[in-house]
Parts: sequence; C-alpha cells; structure tokens
Amino acid sequence: MFPLRILIFSILLALSHQALSSPNLHNLLRENQLLKSEYQLAKSYPFYLSLNLVENRIQLKSKGLLLKEFPIKNLKIMGTPVPTKPLPIKKKASFFKPKEIKIKPQKNIDNVPSEIPALGVEDMPSRYRLDLNEGVHLYIRPIYPHRILNALNLLSSLKTYGVTLPMGTLWGILRNKTYTQIDLYLTSEDAKGLYWVAREGIPCLIFSP
Repeated sequence: MFPLRILIFSILLALSHQALSSPNLHNLLRENQLLKSEYQLAKSYPFYLSLNLVENRIQLKSKGLLLKEFPIKNLKIMGTPVPTKPLPIKKKASFFKPKEIKIKPQKNIDNVPSEIPALGVEDMPSRYRLDLNEGVHLYIRPIYPHRILNALNLLSSLKTYGVTLPMGTLWGILRNKTYTQIDLYLTSEDAKGLYWVAREGIPCLIFSP
C-alpha cells in the first residue's frame, strides 16, 4: 500500500502544480486522465508498463512500485494521437524469435540431464514489434556502438516511411480505425530486457508529447 500512497500523492501534487501553471487546458485534462489511468492500473494489475515519451523512459511497475527502467535513446511518433487509456499488448512479433528448447526423451533414466536449460534475457531478440489495442504499434530498434550495425535502423526507417506507415494509415482509413506507429530506440541490452518483460496481455500506458 505504501507505493500506492506515494503514487496518489504524486498525482495530487502534479495536478495542483499544473492547475496553477499550465496554460493549455487540453494538456492538463489529458495528463489528468493519464494519471487516473495509472492509479487504476496500480490498483488492479500486478504488473504494467508505463511508456513516458516525454521523459524518454519505459518503466515496469507493480502496484505503483518501479521494478525496472529502460531509457529511450531516441523515438519517433507517427499517425493518429495515442489514447490516454491503458492498452494491452496483443502480440509480439520478431524476425528472429527466441529459440525453443527441445529436450529429447531418454529411454534410460541415467541419461536424463540433471539440469534443464533455460532461456535468458541474452537469448531474446532486440528488434521486434509490439502490437497494442487501438491500432498502436511499437517498433523496438536497438542502437549499437558500431555504425555498420546501425545501418539496419536506416533501412527500417526507409521501410516505415515508404511502406509501413502509408499502408497502415490507408488500411485504417478503409476500416474506419486509427493507426499509430511509435519507433523506440534502446540499447541492445535494454531492448532484449523489454522483450523479456513485455508479455502478451500486460497493459501499457503511454504518456506522449
């Protein structure tokens, strides 16, 4: 309960400060709704993801308590505005999926391995897509220390502006639905860590500019 009290106090403090200083009523009401949504998530869900695109950070939280933070190195937001309500992850998609561990059945019990191998964070992909509700798609891109490896991000950007974004927007118009694409650039290690914790069904709350 203590983290929840801190969250409630932070919400009240933020609202009182904005009421005095914010000249934009629309932004005030929007952030008010986001803070209320986070409070409901903290009460109702064991885990949730908070994507603060204003402060460039992704946080895994439980009951208002910060468990893990992933700094965002760079980002791009395209398409329709992001809803202020929680959006669960519907699907994770990656070209290189984590390898499945297959254990062959042994006829002789003496040949059964004493330890079963397990997948770790280092086995997760660093380049993937998270599909959320309301037509929101998060494209996770890794940033490497070498320029040659980062060339893949340039190719991904060309694909986004030339194919993905126009087709997604057109398809959304034809189906009378919205389409939002958010490109998030993280270090390779953080991208793998985010894939590890971003399970399907976990709600995400996005604070966008």
